[in-house]
Amino acid sequence: MAGPELLDARTSDDRRPAPAVVATPRCPPGGAKLFFLICLGLTAVGNAVFHAVTSRVLGPDAYGAVGSFLVVMAVLAVPATVAETLLTSAVARAYQAGRPIRVAPAVLRAAICGLVVGSAVFLCAPVLSSFLHLGSPASVWWLAAYCVPLALETVPWGVLCGRTRFGAAGLASLTGTLARLVIVVALAGFGVPGVIAAVVVADVIRLGLLWLYARRRPAAVAGPAETLDVPADRLLSGLAALGGGWLLLGADTMLARHWFTPTASGWYAAASTAAHGTFLLAGMVCLLAVPQFAAGSPVAARRTLRRTQARVVALGAAAALGLVVVGPLVVGAVFGTGFAASRTLLALLAVGTMGINAIWLQAQFQLARAGTGTLLPWLSLALIAVGAAVWHGTPTQLATVVAAGSWAGAAIALRYAWSAPVEAVRPPATAPATVDLTVVVPYYNPGDLLRPNVVNLLTSLGDSGVTFEVITVGDGCTDGSPATIDDLDPGLVRRISLSRNGGKGSALRTGLREGRGRYIGFIDADGDLDPLHWQTFLELIRLYRPDMVIGSKRHPLSEVDAYRGVARRLCSAGYQGLVRVLFPHLPVSDTQVGIKVFRRELLAEVLPRTVERGFVFDLELLVAARRGGYRRILAAPVSVRHNGRSTIRWHAVWHMAAGTLAIARRLYLEGRYDIPRPPAAERPAASPAPAEPPSAARPDLPMGTR
Repeated sequence: MAGPELLDARTSDDRRPAPAVVATPRCPPGGAKLFFLICLGLTAVGNAVFHAVTSRVLGPDAYGAVGSFLVVMAVLAVPATVAETLLTSAVARAYQAGRPIRVAPAVLRAAICGLVVGSAVFLCAPVLSSFLHLGSPASVWWLAAYCVPLALETVPWGVLCGRTRFGAAGLASLTGTLARLVIVVALAGFGVPGVIAAVVVADVIRLGLLWLYARRRPAAVAGPAETLDVPADRLLSGLAALGGGWLLLGADTMLARHWFTPTASGWYAAASTAAHGTFLLAGMVCLLAVPQFAAGSPVAARRTLRRTQARVVALGAAAALGLVVVGPLVVGAVFGTGFAASRTLLALLAVGTMGINAIWLQAQFQLARAGTGTLLPWLSLALIAVGAAVWHGTPTQLATVVAAGSWAGAAIALRYAWSAPVEAVRPPATAPATVDLTVVVPYYNPGDLLRPNVVNLLTSLGDSGVTFEVITVGDGCTDGSPATIDDLDPGLVRRISLSRNGGKGSALRTGLREGRGRYIGFIDADGDLDPLHWQTFLELIRLYRPDMVIGSKRHPLSEVDAYRGVARRLCSAGYQGLVRVLFPHLPVSDTQVGIKVFRRELLAEVLPRTVERGFVFDLELLVAARRGGYRRILAAPVSVRHNGRSTIRWHAVWHMAAGTLAIARRLYLEGRYDIPRPPAAERPAASPAPAEPPSAARPDLPMGTR
């Protein structure tokens, strides 16, 4: 039979399958959780003592330099934090399935990365020491040495947390903090370089303890070993997200060092350090939740996210209230009588930290769930940078800007946490395809154009030698056009009429959900595109087995008639430029041509994540598919002939621009299009080929005659 042979999807193994539902990982016992929290709490106390000793020995001027330098160290720790989250997620999934892991490749890559980054920091020492007014590059040289143990720590930390051995991880952190206190007392006399050296040596001790604890293997493991690795694309995506989060924590301290006097910047650094203690509380809660984020079902993971966000906000509010009441006394007692902080400044910084906590947790959730981050931190950082550039006359003004910018991103994070999780439609395995191709024809008041275009489509598909169906979707038509196709063969044409006009996206979503083809596509009903284009599309499918084929006016072989008008051409070029800027990873910029076809498995996974109802639905579908891992996207040439019916309506242009920006927000800030990636062994089989062609098929035509 020609149809199944032409479009047999079973030879394609590169599709993105529907995510598999896996069991929620076991939680660590309550005693282990409590011990972990106690260890991290004592670690926070130890860090406060470290700052108290450092500030008293060095004074406000030099302590401002230390505070700025520690921010730089925290920024360098961002890739390590991303790797730890990804490794924890991978270990949690393997541990839940009872599979052993091999860590040697991950250790080697971590060592190489640490050496490369350390060498780069060493070369940048003069520039960095000059910007931070350090006086000598010796501190930066210690920072270069710090990069190697920092990178190596990621593997044992991920192994311990992925196996929910939080007690061992917490004990190693506490021991490292205590070692730092002992060493800083001995080296503080050497000034800023001595303090940084103490941090580096203590981190090496922490690394040794982590490796010692991680060597113990779980008793029950079976099956082939799984290589522990961090894919480069996920690392870069997480780096973008968590890098913005770390900068949110320290950008104001660096700006204060740059704009204020040395003494004022030291006061601000002390107040900021006290307020950021609430971030440590959020980090503790988040670490406990990462394994459940990674290996739980979508519903269970979202439920965990809501609980964790609620705890983070509650802890942040309690800490902020405490700072308002006793904050000035705490700053004076911890940092010394030379430091001062008003209750207003501390309250604003604490409120800003609460927002940063919510953003950080959202970034960790996206990274653990789908291996991709979110750009929420960068949105808040951009708002803070713009606001601070305009309004930074006093520390209180700078803290106000930080609080407002942080909560702008936190509002989006909380909205995502409490929205309903996206559920996949029924997988292809339970709804097998019965034809090779489904073509959806959406229309709204096309008048006398509808019937000839549908008839031409049936003729073209009938000559193609594949089994097919056509689904027409009337989008609340009021011109009587649906009645013009009532007499067409119901075995070939399935007619759907919506009660009201909802937009092209709504009509297409309805028709695509009803498709029974192994490939499902659509074509506009206005007649600009000849149905003969399906001959080319089917040939591309047969040759390349792509995930999708889309028509493009920018293809070298495309033909577009000259009668399009200056306004129409300018709008088209401007919109394509906007798409290139907002979505640079899309392989095409001409996303609005009204003929496209998709693999059935792609639509089953991606379609539930779309929300657009208007003309930008095409773009949203492409963006969601690309984000979901579908890479085999082919552009096909088209021949466009203008029929005179379409005109530019400026309200439509406005809605398209607004819809495009909304898609960018969902992609980069909310992570709506992120799809969890199950192990390859859990991927479902492709849709089976139809058992036999429907009566309307043309199996007598040999394959390739058209």
